[in-house]
Amino acid sequence: MEVCQCFHPYLMKYLVMICRGRIPVMGHGPNPAYINKDVKPFLIYFLPKGEKPTSPNLAKVARHLHLAFKGMETEEIYDVLMEQLVSALKGYDPNYKAKVKLVVETIEEQFEKRKQFSAVELNRYLDIDSHRYLRLLGRLGFLKQRKDKVEAKTTVYNHIARWPPSRAVLQGSPIGIVYYPQKCFRSFQIECNAAVKIRAQLKPGDSSAAVLLNRR
Repeated sequence: MEVCQCFHPYLMKYLVMICRGRIPVMGHGPNPAYINKDVKPFLIYFLPKGEKPTSPNLAKVARHLHLAFKGMETEEIYDVLMEQLVSALKGYDPNYKAKVKLVVETIEEQFEKRKQFSAVELNRYLDIDSHRYLRLLGRLGFLKQRKDKVEAKTTVYNHIARWPPSRAVLQGSPIGIVYYPQKCFRSFQIECNAAVKIRAQLKPGDSSAAVLLNRR
């Protein structure tokens, strides 16, 4: 509860943007019209293909976000945003750096001479589920992932030229909890609320976000 209270201003920023259709900007300094750095990528996601992320185009998107919450009171919208925040916080792991290192070391030790392996095989040598960390190593370009030719439902991983990860990837402090929701909250909103449907329905000049949240 205390953690959620700390992020109240963060949620209010989105709530005001949804209810009033106004984009959060710096409001002071040498560039007062500068759009908040974590809000801009969220709005860009809903731009029709081919439209540039100019201030007028992003403002048009912001003015239509309220349609996703049609019929909902302000308190209900806040509850939905809080639900997404809690979902994002559930994914926070202060020890993920150590776990990534453990996964890499186990791969080096157990699968050095094998061309490919699966998470199920790797998990036999670990006390943790390696799926999350294998996907991360794949996104960072250290492993190549594909579906197994024999078992189509199984994902297998191959070493590539960049393997193994550098020491800089495996060392250092994990991202703080203050910054983690800012990194993940946006993606949870998009994934959990079927926002892909919006992009499929948008037409040039139309920034409606009417199906952003299928909560009604």
